[in-house]
Amino acid sequence: MKTQTPSVTMADTNPLRPPLARVALGVIASGTLGLAAVTLPAVHTHWRAVYSLPPFTLEKLGIDHFQPISVAFLILAGVLASFIIGRGRWALAGLSTMLAFPVLMLVEMIRDSTSHNLFPFELISYAVLAIPGLTAAALTDWLRGRFEFSTRRA
Repeated sequence: MKTQTPSVTMADTNPLRPPLARVALGVIASGTLGLAAVTLPAVHTHWRAVYSLPPFTLEKLGIDHFQPISVAFLILAGVLASFIIGRGRWALAGLSTMLAFPVLMLVEMIRDSTSHNLFPFELISYAVLAIPGLTAAALTDWLRGRFEFSTRRA
C-alpha cells in the first residue's frame, strides 16, 4: 500500500519568503513595541494619574518628552521584529518600529484637520526615530545570515 508524502514547494522552503501571517504579526508586534518604547518612559516620568487625558495625548507626551532609554527599547523592538519577520526583511522590521506614530497622526488629522499643520516635520522626526530600530534589524539580519548553520545532512 502506498502512502502519500506531503509535497513541499520551493516557496515553502525559501528562507527569504516567510508566510504573510508571520510578516503581519512581526509588523504589528514591532509597531506596538515601538509605540510602547517611546510612550511608556515618558508616561512614567511625566504623567500624573489625576489628569484626564484627551485622545492621542500619550503619543504626544512620548514624542515631546522623549527619554534616552527609549532608544534602547527601540533597538530591542528592531531585533525582535527581525526575528519574527524573518531573514531578508530587515527594512520592513526596522521601519515598522515607528509605524504607529504616522498612523495615529493620520487618524488625528482626519478627526481634526488643524491639529497637525507641520506634519512633514513630524514625519521627518519619526524617520529619525526609526533609525535605531532599522539599524538593529539590519544588524540582526546580517548576524543571522553570517552564523546560520545548515541543518542538511550529507
